[in-house]
Amino acid sequence: YEGTDNAIMILECKDSDSPLSYARTFVDQYHREFGFELEGRDLLIDDFRVRAIVPGATPAPPPSVPSLGAPPAFGSCRAYFENGWETVSTYKFEDLKPGHEILGPAIIVQSIS
Repeated sequence: YEGTDNAIMILECKDSDSPLSYARTFVDQYHREFGFELEGRDLLIDDFRVRAIVPGATPAPPPSVPSLGAPPAFGSCRAYFENGWETVSTYKFEDLKPGHEILGPAIIVQSIS
């Protein structure tokens, strides 16, 4: 519903020729999950998924990447886990390359996060 923070994934409707069948399916599922409907609110399509099946041979898997071992950590910090506080290594995402192996728990920091 417009103005809410809840996204609900629904399956393709059997009567998919009518866009109203998708709306009814969404409203029914929303009602099952939350116990009410929001009358007078627009329904927004937040995202959708498409599954494609391509006939033909399965491509060969890419070649294995040779191990580079552990990358150098740029620091460490304390993080809370189920068993309490632990000191963990931190790594910069930009410094990681295919083949690096990180023993966790660890934190990978990316500049956009």
